[in-house]
Amino acid sequence: GADLLFHEAVSERMLNVFVGAVNRSDDERMKAFAPRFGEAHTATGEVVAIAERSEASLVVLYHLLPPPNGAIAERIFASGLPANFVIAADGMYFTLTQGDDVIGRGSL
Repeated sequence: GADLLFHEAVSERMLNVFVGAVNRSDDERMKAFAPRFGEAHTATGEVVAIAERSEASLVVLYHLLPPPNGAIAERIFASGLPANFVIAADGMYFTLTQGDDVIGRGSL
């Protein structure tokens, strides 16, 4: 019955595109490292399952991989995620008032 869940995440779909681009490049160092980027992050599908098990009212995704740079990339990252998921942004804040079911949010 979590009100608010903050979780890091990796978009496997976007990561696969990134790794494919790296593999077509001449950067041998990146070619060796890129396939391991997702190892320390949780796939978005798994985050959805965690949110369902915790019955989270709102899920805030942060520390995203690959980092979506701009509104279009954020929409791609979030595509297919439930409506109660949001992508964190710098300055975003959330408020919870005891006895209230509404989670307030705003930006600095």
